[in-house]
Amino acid sequence: LDIMQVTPAGVYAAWLWRGPLVLDFWGSDIMRLDQRPWLVRLLMRRVVAKADCIHSVSRQMTAALASRGARKATIETFQYGVDLAAFRFALGERRAETVVWSRGLREFYRLETMLRAWPAVLARRPRARFVVTQHDASIDRWKALADELGIADSVAFVGRVSHEELAETLRRAA
Repeated sequence: LDIMQVTPAGVYAAWLWRGPLVLDFWGSDIMRLDQRPWLVRLLMRRVVAKADCIHSVSRQMTAALASRGARKATIETFQYGVDLAAFRFALGERRAETVVWSRGLREFYRLETMLRAWPAVLARRPRARFVVTQHDASIDRWKALADELGIADSVAFVGRVSHEELAETLRRAA
């Protein structure tokens, strides 16, 4: 069983699943664990101890996992990567005026921070465009914020796009 976003799914899996358990930690799952309730911190020790394999994206995250009881032999540390064959970026300075957001709309991705910063981008690059893909929640709130900030004309909420279209959009983006 491969678990992404370990809290709360990994907690359930550690208690209920009897087969091999693979955990793909997100940064906030372990790096901000001290801000979580004591019960979650306690349960996380059970989760990392039960895992047969843990994917960590940084040395800092690996150290945090080990300090929480994960066996070092079960941790594989490697970054998520970009397929450079799929993203044939040109060498040299890229002057594109498009920024692509493909993280989603849920609160923890902090799209609001980007939208609130966008007027500062426009002050320096008036033709800049902000393209928001991957709608995993309602966009009404974000469209209203863009209107309120006066940036609606430079922000496009395009929704989910195919992998090929996303690759092409990213190739053209800043």
